[in-house]
Amino acid sequence: MTRWERFAKAKGIQKKRKTRAKFDEDTGEWRSTYGSGSKKNDDLSDWILEVPKNADPYEDQYEKKQLEKAEKLSKNKKQQARNEAESAGTIPSRKSNPAVLKAQKKKEVEKQLVVSKSSTASLGKFDKKLKDEKKILTGKRRKFASLTGDSQEKKRAVNIAKKINGE
Repeated sequence: MTRWERFAKAKGIQKKRKTRAKFDEDTGEWRSTYGSGSKKNDDLSDWILEVPKNADPYEDQYEKKQLEKAEKLSKNKKQQARNEAESAGTIPSRKSNPAVLKAQKKKEVEKQLVVSKSSTASLGKFDKKLKDEKKILTGKRRKFASLTGDSQEKKRAVNIAKKINGE
């Protein structure tokens, strides 16, 4: 059962039949309420668009309108996919089990903590520890070659030259 179906059942909302066509007074004919023949998707219905006072006068309002429509569509698809996953039971719904969600959030915060501590040059060695914080196992720090000349530098250069020459 989807989130909307649960809500509708709880509130006693029943599905109403919508008419597929609606009379358009501008053109004097019947048009689709939604879909390809609707007024929203008609390029001739918005042959002129007003530029808002606070907007840039050189901004393309048609492109802006297209971007907004694309954003709405992508948001709707994402919500639909989440809703289908919730109804199938593959992911827990937001309101179904708060304990599970709290555990998931806690794990996520712990992951972020490990990432943030290991992102410093000291690998979190000098960061303040939290109460009851477990010791974080991080990788070893990178060792850089000496900047001053030494015998190792010459050996490395010779090894690189050998690899390039294919020896």
